[in-house]
Amino acid sequence: MISCARDTNRRMIKKPPTDLMDYRTEAGLRNPPTGIWSTICHLGPGLIISGSIVGSGELILTTHLGAEIGFVFLWLILLGCMIKVFVQIELGRYTISSGETALEAFNRVPGPRWRASWIVWWWLVMVVASFLQVGGIVGGVGQVLQIVWPISSIHLIRWTIPFGVIGWTIVVTLSGMFLLYRGRYRFIETVTTLLVFLFTSITLLSTVLLQWTEYAVSPEQLLSGLEFAIPSSGLATAFATFGIIGVGASELIYYPYWCLEKGYARFVGPVSPTEEWADRARKWIRVLKVDAWLSMVIYTTSTIAFYILGAAVLHARGALPEKDRMIVVLADMYVQTIGPWGMVIFLIGALAVLYSTFFVATASNARVIADCLQVVGAVRFRGTQHRQHWVGWLCLLLPTIYCVSYMVSAQPVQLVRMGAFMQAMTLPFIAAATIWLRYRHTDPRLRPGIISDLFLWIATLAMFVVSLYKVGTMVIGIP
Repeated sequence: MISCARDTNRRMIKKPPTDLMDYRTEAGLRNPPTGIWSTICHLGPGLIISGSIVGSGELILTTHLGAEIGFVFLWLILLGCMIKVFVQIELGRYTISSGETALEAFNRVPGPRWRASWIVWWWLVMVVASFLQVGGIVGGVGQVLQIVWPISSIHLIRWTIPFGVIGWTIVVTLSGMFLLYRGRYRFIETVTTLLVFLFTSITLLSTVLLQWTEYAVSPEQLLSGLEFAIPSSGLATAFATFGIIGVGASELIYYPYWCLEKGYARFVGPVSPTEEWADRARKWIRVLKVDAWLSMVIYTTSTIAFYILGAAVLHARGALPEKDRMIVVLADMYVQTIGPWGMVIFLIGALAVLYSTFFVATASNARVIADCLQVVGAVRFRGTQHRQHWVGWLCLLLPTIYCVSYMVSAQPVQLVRMGAFMQAMTLPFIAAATIWLRYRHTDPRLRPGIISDLFLWIATLAMFVVSLYKVGTMVIGIP
């Protein structure tokens, strides 16, 4: 992916700029692309969050749901992937309109406050819960590496030190620290794009080859998954999956930050009452829409492929990817479709999928947490370098937390499911805040049309239904 911008500036409306990334200047203006190649050159934020999306939700929970329930919930997978993109686009639109980050925007939301809006503190609770989810991902990478290169122990002088999955998990953690401590936007975009291309190609290949095996998928099976049936068994996993597949709560927060680093808000320039500014902003929003919809096609395609593989192969064999056998069971799914080489292909794809999630989640969380510290008044950044210094240190701290969370539990599926639950609970708050920003603070000249508004409301309603169900299962025992 060709990067067309370096660090970007963003404007904060209600306080003077204290960070070189906090405002937009005339010097940063850039005309919107006009051709196909020029537009492709300015894509990237969506590909980065695709690297986070196609990981825990798709490889682990989506495949687990297919193995548990079969094709019945194919419609839910499609809905979960496609409906949330309207919230994603609206948050991106607001970022271009205002130049604010996601947490700066949510800090405007009315309600209880203590140093910041209640929704900022709720996000902090969710992101702490997501540490468990990413911990499960890091452990999954460790399981893959232990299969590829099994090492039970290492010998140092007179000591024998156990290694195994935990040892590889520590190696993965250290590699993430090394790559991300000085990682800038262009490097992160390039690495993520390569990983996304690799795992998408491998997953699609496996799904196509499935048709030449005893597990070939018939049109009747696919149609049965589009009947909007809601069986009682597997419902808890289904709703947890809905919360994490497609653009989850974390990715909705991440997206504005990567749009800012790509330069979308900076290219528009300082807000002006002129029609020239509005026209330039609308055209950059058009680029953002292409970016968001392209990422939706990528992660939806991969998600459906994972679900079909789980439903066709694992469900038929009665195998569930659980605990320390998660990777072995998932690998067997590929062996059944590709043959003996399926194990090798799966391990390469699994490494790409899981590592990309760990990589992007760490880079994204470091940026959002650093911003959160400023929003709540804990830190006052003196400039871009000061901000980046904090981001670098967080890129060292967060992988350590992920590693420890896995070492304590060592059950990646359960860790991912716990994180997915908190994401599902957070989605309606994000959607409601997005609607509030759309009607109260987005520049009227940049507001969406009636169709986009309709789907934004539908997405919000769907997210509230999922969250209410999850509350019901916990509080009053809804099955």
